[in-house]
Amino acid sequence: MNTYTITLKGTKKNNTSDIVVVMHADNKVQCFNLAYTFFEKGDTDVVYGRKATGLRTIHAFMPDADQLRKYAGKYKVTNTSITRVNA
Repeated sequence: MNTYTITLKGTKKNNTSDIVVVMHADNKVQCFNLAYTFFEKGDTDVVYGRKATGLRTIHAFMPDADQLRKYAGKYKVTNTSITRVNA
């Protein structure tokens, strides 16, 4: 798995500030989809994967998901906000 940082901009409308989140994913597309589901749609209890590959929740990809649960559904995720940390 690769490590990505997601820089999210806060808004006055949602009363949020800018945050930086660390996420582990196989590629940038997977990272975007996980971040979109969590931060834009607000789905915090989604199970990802298949029985053959293993079922996992968002906690396997984002270690601090419990602390960030209050921000679910309050940020807009763009493709340019995701940066790969390790090369």
